[in-house]
Amino acid sequence: MVVEPLERFSDGVILHFSHNHRLKLEMSGAYEEEKFCQACSLPIYEGSYYTCMDQCDFILHEACAKAPFQKQHATHAHSLTLKKVGNIQVSGGRGHFYCWACGRLRTGFVYEDPNSRFHLDLRRASAAEPFQYEGHEHPLFLA
Repeated sequence: MVVEPLERFSDGVILHFSHNHRLKLEMSGAYEEEKFCQACSLPIYEGSYYTCMDQCDFILHEACAKAPFQKQHATHAHSLTLKKVGNIQVSGGRGHFYCWACGRLRTGFVYEDPNSRFHLDLRRASAAEPFQYEGHEHPLFLA
């Protein structure tokens, strides 16, 4: 059985595993540099995102809110589980972790193998292979 990371209440209203309040879907017409996604730590850009209905600062890009709990990734042999960093202790300390793919200290959500110290940030774990990049004529793969 696949468990979804969110529960839908009505069209555009969800409860996400990472937050105690309901979130509503909104559209951004422009880059909003003062608003950051809690999952990927990137700013809200043009497109859809979820915001807390109780007026706290919790925001998720729509794509980040729909990230699956369990994931297989080409760079790791075992299944990875989605976690909200901040409530758990991971290799980088409380609230931070080192991403295996980029080698940087990250915040936000992490995909981890609970039996090892393997961590991928949400964006890198969501990269599809092969990756098509307009600046290169051939498909790219994670090494």
